[in-house]
Amino acid sequence: MQPKVYLNKNEEYRIKAGHLWAFSNEIKNVENSPENGDLVELYDFRNNFLGTGFYNKNSLISIRLLSDKRIEDFYSFAEAKILRAYNLRKQFYPGRESFRMVFSESDFLPGLIIDKYNSSFVLQVYSFGMQKNLDKIVGILKREFGAKNIFTKNKEYFRKLEGLPVENEILSGSIENETINDGAIKYLIDFEKGHKTGFYFDQCDNRFFIERIVKGKNVLDGFCNSGGFGLHAAKAGASFVTFVDSSSTEIENAKRNFELNQLKIDSEFHNSDVFDYCNECIKSEKKFDVVMIDPPAFAKSKKDLRAA
Repeated sequence: MQPKVYLNKNEEYRIKAGHLWAFSNEIKNVENSPENGDLVELYDFRNNFLGTGFYNKNSLISIRLLSDKRIEDFYSFAEAKILRAYNLRKQFYPGRESFRMVFSESDFLPGLIIDKYNSSFVLQVYSFGMQKNLDKIVGILKREFGAKNIFTKNKEYFRKLEGLPVENEILSGSIENETINDGAIKYLIDFEKGHKTGFYFDQCDNRFFIERIVKGKNVLDGFCNSGGFGLHAAKAGASFVTFVDSSSTEIENAKRNFELNQLKIDSEFHNSDVFDYCNECIKSEKKFDVVMIDPPAFAKSKKDLRAA
């Protein structure tokens, strides 16, 4: 029998509206002494069942809900959710083998992100419960998708919030470079050097959108990373594309991807702080028809706002 957690009076309304987190200051009572990462049943003040989730007594987010139903077998639950997430993405990207496959809470798998790079699967694990069940996740990926390589690329900040070790793990296979295709552009992915899990899958649809507005235009791709926006602009017929990034590694990646796609338009690659580069453009009165910027997060929380 799973441990039970009870909320304070009137704290259930947000949960009933669909929110998947219960915070530590909302909890009235915890029964049967669950360990961090255990599945627990959540109840309101009147003993009405609300759902099943992962428990973590050391986190501000004490419960991350998985379902509004009882879960008897986590493997079967996770398998069904991962397959549903995969099938949903394939409806949108039928010809692709590389994409963000699992979107954490959006797929009712809180604290788990899975990015698929052909037969390599890169995980970000930000909940104690998912960490505790990683062996099951790995088993599902190998059984259902023939995963060759499975490893983590976590952000230290979120792991610390959950009280988890910050070291990354190779869970199966090894870490090998992959060449992926986003449906139009190929990229060589170096997992050891790349940002996030290796690629910014969350911007794929936006990269396709800009193809509508760049034909014949002089384009600036600021904070270009591996070149995604600029490469799509070049493919769509831009007259000139300028790539700018403060990382010499990413500028080299952008050059390499430009060559990989055999793009022939005029281009420039600048290893420079984007703000400095733009100030120089202002001084020299250099102008662009289309400017695309995808900067990093300057303020991860409200307390960082002034510094940003």
